[in-house]
Amino acid sequence: MQLSPGPLSDVEVVETPFGRISMLVCADAYTFDTSTLDALKSLRPELVIIPWGVTAGSAAECGKTGFNATGFAVQAAAHLGSAYVVGANSVGSRPYGRFLPSWYCGTSGYATPLGKVGGVADEEQEMAIFDIPLQ
Repeated sequence: MQLSPGPLSDVEVVETPFGRISMLVCADAYTFDTSTLDALKSLRPELVIIPWGVTAGSAAECGKTGFNATGFAVQAAAHLGSAYVVGANSVGSRPYGRFLPSWYCGTSGYATPLGKVGGVADEEQEMAIFDIPLQ
């Protein structure tokens, strides 16, 4: 299966009581190709939620550069410059797909609009609750 991005015209923000919110999915938010982030940046979101599928070959790699959902959220937040970015990721063994064995790294958390870590969950934590200071 090959994943490909949708049209940039589909990138939107939603006005909510919590502020201007958007959602991207995994690879749309990587900073090696910023076209989707650039389309979102022009909309000035205040919160972006990104479910990731960050995996590693072993649990020992999790949390390191390239295997860290919060680290990817930091990069996206720094690029956007206006939004808190939540990076959510699964936890545990991934028994399907290519590149097995494979382990979902967890490392969910959020980044501030300045591109700094605001909070990070324990790698094995199944649920994390953060108080993100939205206006």
